[in-house]
Amino acid sequence: MALPGGVGVPALVGLILIGVGTLLHTVGLTTPAWSVIKSSFKTSGSYGLWKYCELGSCFDYPFGTAVADVFEDCIKTCEAFAILGMLASVLGLATAAISVVLRVRGKPNNPLFGAISFAGCIASFVFIMICISVWSAKVNSEFVSLIFDIGYSFILSTIGGIFICVGGVTFRPAYSSNS
Repeated sequence: MALPGGVGVPALVGLILIGVGTLLHTVGLTTPAWSVIKSSFKTSGSYGLWKYCELGSCFDYPFGTAVADVFEDCIKTCEAFAILGMLASVLGLATAAISVVLRVRGKPNNPLFGAISFAGCIASFVFIMICISVWSAKVNSEFVSLIFDIGYSFILSTIGGIFICVGGVTFRPAYSSNS
């Protein structure tokens, strides 16, 4: 089934998944709840890529102190890969959207848009998975797993990465030919 301009349903589904995935990852990237203190403890707190929060107040990481320096490289690695994932997903989303708009306006399909969108989405997925793997393996494990759980920010970024990947794979076949 085709929509106006010959835009197929798989292309629209892919575009929507890429957009939702980008939004979810961006929210996960910017919120400070990648690891949270378990509710069985008398205190509350969470740790994100950029800040940590305790008892309702959020603070920058005190890099330069002995405790924070243990995690500095890992946190900065996670920050870098999360940003790369967001930028790659925005590239995938932008090229997919341009491709759909050109198709709706009756312009000829350029398969390069589909290829760039696909590559951006796959790169985004890889960057996000590296980020969450480093956080899980190093930061969360060293924050004593008995005290901390993964938080909603971590989950949002993970689900966003999966949506971006599935969206890119769904969108790609719709624009792989020069029609």
